[in-house]
Amino acid sequence: MTSQTEGLQALLTQFDEQIKEKTVEEVTSVSIDPGVDVETTTSYLKTVESSEQCEKKPEDKQCELSSDEEYSLHLERDLSDEQIDERREEAIRFKADGNAYFKNKEFTKGEQMYNTALRICPRCVEKRSILYNNRGAARYHLDSEECKRKAIANCEKSIKLNANYVKTYLRGAMIYREMGKDRLDEASADYKKVIELDKNNKEASIAV
Repeated sequence: MTSQTEGLQALLTQFDEQIKEKTVEEVTSVSIDPGVDVETTTSYLKTVESSEQCEKKPEDKQCELSSDEEYSLHLERDLSDEQIDERREEAIRFKADGNAYFKNKEFTKGEQMYNTALRICPRCVEKRSILYNNRGAARYHLDSEECKRKAIANCEKSIKLNANYVKTYLRGAMIYREMGKDRLDEASADYKKVIELDKNNKEASIAV
């Protein structure tokens, strides 16, 4: 991890502790290490505020996803190839931690690891598709209607990044089925897509 990355992470931790009580303008007035990109940090704060607004509007399922994309873009701007590779490796470690928590049924902690990986992961389509799928799985297991809606939103984002990702279609179909008869058509469409991609898939064949 580079000293610049360490400095940014330390400052972000400091900001996270203050963000609930301060506006962007107030927080950005604190003393900033000269090695930290002020514009990137300010963008982070605005993203946090945007995410908090999303929590107040859970029906806007794309709001949180947009925050992930925006934050990732700003982190990657002006980074060298070496720095981007470092972030990719760091994101892989957070993903592995998330998977470990998931296997232990610690779904909230797993979700947090996937959140972090998405925010620092370079815009590698395949890796981000997997991360959205994994976060959708963690949220599904949190077992509330709102979490199911967020899980579906993550599945949709995963598919947009990788339209051939069978696992995400299966997960989406399962969640749609559990959401009731009003979503059965969407479940059926996902199962049919699975068969289109993998004609020997038993789960989809039985469901259809």
